[in-house]
This record gives sequence, structure tokens and C-alpha cells, in this order.
Amino acid sequence: MFLESSVLGILRKGSLSARLTDLLKHNRVCALADDLFVRGIGNDELVKGLEVIDYSGLVALTVKNPLIQSWS
Repeated sequence: MFLESSVLGILRKGSLSARLTDLLKHNRVCALADDLFVRGIGNDELVKGLEVIDYSGLVALTVKNPLIQSWS
């Protein structure tokens, strides 16, 4: 899950592009729509295969996955 300023790292032309493309072959990776919008990032600028979700989607992920790991 990418949110807040971390969404800047998921751009198709970004440094994480190749790693994320690899990760997406076997994993679900999401980004928060509002954080993309606030930063002026369009879905067409993201690594292909990323799922853009809203706050209700984030809540559903949190309920389904109660163990959350965060890195600062």
C-alpha cells in the first residue's frame, strides 16, 4: 500500500519501476487515490498493474490484513 508521499515512488518512469513490475507479477500493490490526486499524479503515470483504491478500500484492506508493517 502506497500512501502520502510514498506515491511519488510508483511512477512508471521512476527508479522503482522495474522492481514494482516484478513484484506485481505475484502480489497485489495498491495506492491511495486521494494521495495521487493531491500530488497531480494520473493513473497513466503509474507502474502498470498497480491498483488505485479509495479510503473505503483502504479500510477493507486494513480489516482483512490486521498485521501492518510500516517503514519510515
